Amino acid sequence: MKPGLKLRQGHPACRDPREMTQDELRAAGHEPMSPLQALRARCLDCCVHQEKEVALCTAVKCPSWPYRMGTDPWRKPASEARREAARRTMTKLNARRWKRDGTAPATSPPDSGTAPSSAEGSESSPTWVTARVDREPNTELHREETEGRQASSDAQGAVVPAGISQ
Repeated sequence: MKPGLKLRQGHPACRDPREMTQDELRAAGHEPMSPLQALRARCLDCCVHQEKEVALCTAVKCPSWPYRMGTDPWRKPASEARREAARRTMTKLNARRWKRDGTAPATSPPDSGTAPSSAEGSESSPTWVTARVDREPNTELHREETEGRQASSDAQGAVVPAGISQ
């Protein structure tokens, strides 16, 4: 019998996920995710994993339609006081990071790209992909020579792939 199923009157029937352990849920092929991520994943499944089709979806009557982009359109915007508190917290965290690592904080997260290399003259640096909302950012080892690009250093010493201007 497949994970997540049980016999009911001699036929396979779904189990209540509230009565299953996390290990049983994982065995059934599920990973922890927020409800918004689950809605986004369902929309991607419905549109054969074509992100553009999810954005162009015309099924306005679908209960998932307002959430298809992975955001909650009904969520109230943060108050100015809350935004200011978040700015102060991030300033403290960035200052601590700067003191600990000696790395300057990023002014804004990139959509995707190559992070500055941690070692001078290093030929590889991590690449992250943040374009997908339904997954955690993936980190891959990126080698400049396999892409046929040459890395250069900017004025602050950060590694910048050739062809990208600042």
